[in-house]
Amino acid sequence: TAFTVTDAGTFEQITAVDSAGNLTVSDTTDNTNATLTVDKNALTEAGGTITYTVTLDTAVPEGDSVETTFVDVNGATQTVTIAAGDITNTVVVTVADSDDVFTEDDQVTDLATAFTVTDAGTFEQITAVDSAGNLTVSDTVNTTTVTLEDRTIAETASSYTVGVSLNNV
Repeated sequence: TAFTVTDAGTFEQITAVDSAGNLTVSDTTDNTNATLTVDKNALTEAGGTITYTVTLDTAVPEGDSVETTFVDVNGATQTVTIAAGDITNTVVVTVADSDDVFTEDDQVTDLATAFTVTDAGTFEQITAVDSAGNLTVSDTVNTTTVTLEDRTIAETASSYTVGVSLNNV
């Protein structure tokens, strides 16, 4: 830009020297974390619910939203959208009853996979942080009773039939 002196006032001579140079302003990328967590307290081998929560470090600007997706413990894709002015939103997933009468080892599974930010809105950068962890479902003991029917058998009988019943099948 040209720098000139337009009025020297009472000075005999003023020489304009432009030594301002150039100014460079660099933008640094501001990161915001989107963290996926779970509340699995209402879950047993008999089923129940899991509450998945996505939380941002910074509130979503007005007129904007952030969308995330993940695959839940059932294998279904879930979408969590955080609206303008908010920092969090949840989705509740129902888990089916897997209780049975058979002895099984503990089942360990990922609570969520493939957690991604699918629409970051106007945020410069959002990092998806999967803190869902694993789920261990322990086998519950279910007592099964075998009942034999009372029978009177003749001493000379060559064969006989006894009725058997099971409960909890």
